[in-house]
Amino acid sequence: MRGKKRARENIENFHLRRFGVKKLNECEYELTFSYRDDADLDQQIYDLLQEIEMEADLRYCFTEADVVEKGTDRSW
Repeated sequence: MRGKKRARENIENFHLRRFGVKKLNECEYELTFSYRDDADLDQQIYDLLQEIEMEADLRYCFTEADVVEKGTDRSW
């Protein structure tokens, strides 16, 4: 896709970095969230996913994301 490289760079540098991003492989990242309660975590994740989708859309790309909380069965 056109713009895929730039979209990925922007997502990593501007959206994931604030969560202490650790790149595990080409398509997987580990993030660290600080949150008050489950509702706060949910909102942060939904906001992040929306930001990522908007960034990709600016570059005529799309995203596919699965968010899983390490050590639990929670996912978004």
